[in-house]
Amino acid sequence: MKFVHNNHLPIAWSTTRTRFGKQQIDGSELRQWPAAVLAFHYGTRAVQGRLADYEAQVKGITD
Repeated sequence: MKFVHNNHLPIAWSTTRTRFGKQQIDGSELRQWPAAVLAFHYGTRAVQGRLADYEAQVKGITD
């Protein structure tokens, strides 16, 4: 959380084996998702973008 705090980031993500979670730590939010679920989510978005002939984008992530 030191990196998150030092860079003024509102949210940090981490992966777990089996659990979902959300916690507030030092004013920042830590979200936890199982690694397989996160990989499936991003992979699905990437494939959908490729099939639609668009650049792959993940909902909620901006440049």
